[in-house]
Amino acid sequence: MIKWVKFGYECTEFFHANASIKNRRNTITSLVSDGGREVFNHDEKATLLWNSLKKKRQGKFEFRHMYLDLQSLIVQVEGLEILDISFTREEIDKIIADLPNHKSLGPDGFNGEFLKKCWPIILQDFYELCESFATRDICLRSINDS
Repeated sequence: MIKWVKFGYECTEFFHANASIKNRRNTITSLVSDGGREVFNHDEKATLLWNSLKKKRQGKFEFRHMYLDLQSLIVQVEGLEILDISFTREEIDKIIADLPNHKSLGPDGFNGEFLKKCWPIILQDFYELCESFATRDICLRSINDS
């Protein structure tokens, strides 16, 4: 471990040896075809894998028996209606006020102090964002992508 910390990312013999070991560990050297023939060539391995995948996708799945008793696994939990209640502005304000000042919240690098100082400017937009989230009127994928 000490050797890796000291020499791991330098262009050394140690680095190249580790890269070779990882490459060997992550390489499929051969596959055996349905006929029992061992295949070593990359293109032949790719064809063999592709044909195997196509066979599986074309095959029909027949449901035979449910081995799990879903009724015993799924337990009704009372009081979950509270999860559908919208956020109140007071709750949102309290969360923003309770944010630690010097910890980064995400990849944008804005910390709690920045949000607190900008809060009077952005609060209305943030309230609308939370309301849209609660009413499911927002595309979460676009938020995650940005």
